[in-house]
Amino acid sequence: MPAVSQERFQQLAIWFEAALRIPPGPARDEYLTQVSAGDETVHEALLRLLESDTDVQGRASSAPARLPRFGSYQARGLLGVGGMGAVYRATREDGELRHEVAVKVVAGVMWSPVLDERFRRERQILAGLQHPYIARFLDGGITGEGAPYLVMEYVEGERIDAWCDHQRLTIEARLELFLKVAEAVSYAHQKLIVHRDQNPATFW
Repeated sequence: MPAVSQERFQQLAIWFEAALRIPPGPARDEYLTQVSAGDETVHEALLRLLESDTDVQGRASSAPARLPRFGSYQARGLLGVGGMGAVYRATREDGELRHEVAVKVVAGVMWSPVLDERFRRERQILAGLQHPYIARFLDGGITGEGAPYLVMEYVEGERIDAWCDHQRLTIEARLELFLKVAEAVSYAHQKLIVHRDQNPATFW
């Protein structure tokens, strides 16, 4: 993928995530044509991301015998995958501490010098976030294969909308929970962080 600006990358990420929610076929093709607006570079980039997502999903379903290691952290299971990367449940195993974490690793197809700088800034920003409703940043680095990763606090849970349904929460209780989410988002905004793709799957 040719080098892109940070702003263009962020827009590509939004379009890519939206395209994933559309089943493969004419509707998805029409969406890609619409958002690329005749820009072949954008159209090709989105197609490559979607192809990467299909490839990653296929490898995940084959249940590899050996899970990756990220520095002191050994992956124990796959939490989620996508064209932009994968998230693993892992344990720290360095002889000093042993606890569960979540490791987000960026897919190689997305990597570029622009993203290298963005990754370093993101890591520094995450290290400064201290809020009870935001998972804590713990560590980060580069694998031996050159893939960047972030180590976050692992929080057991489920999608916020599914949890509300399972608990049969009242409208009032749901709104109280929503206010907690808004508090966390507001805190991030005060730190000049904008997620740009909030949805139920974002909150676990």
